Parts: sequence; C-alpha cells; structure tokens
Amino acid sequence: MVTDKSPERIRQVAAELGAESLLLPEVLRNTRIVSYEEGETMMTSGDPVEEVSVLFRGAMRVYSVSESGKLVTVAVARPPEMFGDIEFLQGRDTLHSVVAETQSEVLCFALRDVRTYLAENVVFYRMICNNLIEKLYNTSSNYSRVLQYPTKTLLAQYLLRSREADGIVSCKSRELAEYLGVTPRHISRLITELVEEGAVARESGRRLRVTDPERLRACMDQLLQK
Repeated sequence: MVTDKSPERIRQVAAELGAESLLLPEVLRNTRIVSYEEGETMMTSGDPVEEVSVLFRGAMRVYSVSESGKLVTVAVARPPEMFGDIEFLQGRDTLHSVVAETQSEVLCFALRDVRTYLAENVVFYRMICNNLIEKLYNTSSNYSRVLQYPTKTLLAQYLLRSREADGIVSCKSRELAEYLGVTPRHISRLITELVEEGAVARESGRRLRVTDPERLRACMDQLLQK
C-alpha cells in the first residue's frame, strides 16, 4: 500500500471523477490517494470505517465470510465505485471485506471531514446516490441472470465484463463458483471447455486471458437461444 497526498494529483483525480468541488481546503488537507497491489486488503469486515473512498483505477473484490468460514464473493468493483458510503449513511462498521483484484487506486476522504464538511453537500450525495443505484442495479441484475441463464453464459458474461485492457482476468475457481452459485468443479469444467474452444487461455497465477471475445459472445448467444 502506497499513499500519495500530493494536492496536484488529488485535484486531478477529483476533477476526473467530477468531484473537484468537494476539495474544500479543510477537506483537501486530509484527503489522500492510496495505491494497492494485487491481493492487498483495503477493508476488513467488522473494522471501523475511517474513510469514504472512490475507486478510480483497477478492480476490487468485495467479499464476505460466513460463520463457518466460507468466503463468498459479493461483487467485483470497478471505477468509479465507492466504499464506506453505506457504512457512513448507516453509522456502522465495515460491512464487507475488500481486496485488490488488480493494481488499484482509490481517492479517500477522511470520515471526519465527510461528517463535518460534506454531509450536506449536494455533489457528494449525488455521487453516493448514483453509486448506490448502480450497486442495487448490479445486484438485481446478477440475481436475475443466475435464475434465468445457464452457468456457461454467466461465466462468459463475467469474463467479458471483468477483463483488463490486456484481456487478463483474475479467476479463482472457488470464489468464482460461489459468485455464480455452482461448484468449483463445474466452473473448472466450463473453463476447460472455453479453453478448448479457443475463447480463453490459461495464464500463470490462476489467471485467464480472453483471446477471442467474439467467441465468448457467440457462446452467450448460442446458449440464450436454447
């Protein structure tokens, strides 16, 4: 984890997010940019929330752990998703754990500044509302797809949606299986099928590379027509 408190870069990132008006002098002095390497933890369930953050580069995996120790992926967050917003509104500790899926960067506002200076800011609440609406839509959409579509279709959609610019997707079978509601063995079998079809290739570190996006889309269309 690396922290950058450069006012110039903070202003630049805030402008890209449409949040430059939030950087009052009192807010700017405590605002920071934090960079995470793949696998580093950003938030842990049950910990006090100290910042409201906005992801502006990379991807973060949001997950929960049951009392039995089972890890369940809730979502894969992508820019400009916010973290700590629900906790801020409800006055509670961290709801889900968050870990960097890839190299990632977030813009972090100190919670005390949010409460003092941004609690009645229209731009800030618009950001929160847009973020909550997007989370609700994605959750509802994901649940509907799980009920309606074959797992291979959902897997193809996930790979297309989650790939980086170079086509790489971090793909741990167990976590992906829990996310799609099937067994790890079934996910491994489907991935093998996609590899044999030439749609993806296996990479080191439990990663896949999307080699033929059109083949994945064709796979989706074919299954949806059945």
